[in-house]
Amino acid sequence: YADIPIIVALGVFAGATAWLFWIDSVLHRLPNLIVMPIAGFMIVAYLVSMILGVTSKQSAFDQLWARGATPALAGLAGAGITVVIFAIVYLFGLALGKETLGLGDVKLAVPVGMVAGTASQWGLIVALIIMNVSALVYFLMHFGKRRNVAFGPHMLIGAWTAALLTPLIL
Repeated sequence: YADIPIIVALGVFAGATAWLFWIDSVLHRLPNLIVMPIAGFMIVAYLVSMILGVTSKQSAFDQLWARGATPALAGLAGAGITVVIFAIVYLFGLALGKETLGLGDVKLAVPVGMVAGTASQWGLIVALIIMNVSALVYFLMHFGKRRNVAFGPHMLIGAWTAALLTPLIL
């Protein structure tokens, strides 16, 4: 039962992915009305999953690595690491007076990191690589036509690529 909250959280994020992709591609905005409730719901669902996994009737050693606790902890750690990375890039750009990432990208890093972290131990690295390669390809294809690139769609591509491929490959 401990995996059910994570599955529901991933389903909610999957349902919002197309909307977020489209809105950021067209408007270059990631609306708080979509991102914040999803991030909050996913955090709560992962915490519930972790509690259900740890409190199941198992030996003390098995409780540490309970079925629901490990993916939930990995997802929460992935979210934390991703937010720190994106916040540093955002603050660095702010300090230099250059436009790098927006705050919407930093907020979207929470569910993106959770999805990638849940996938596997390499999920977060794969997601970061895929999102940056995807953004670079998009930038090179539109070189001279666009001044800035909406990074949200590339974050979503990286997260779902990591979620779908890393458990199969790594």
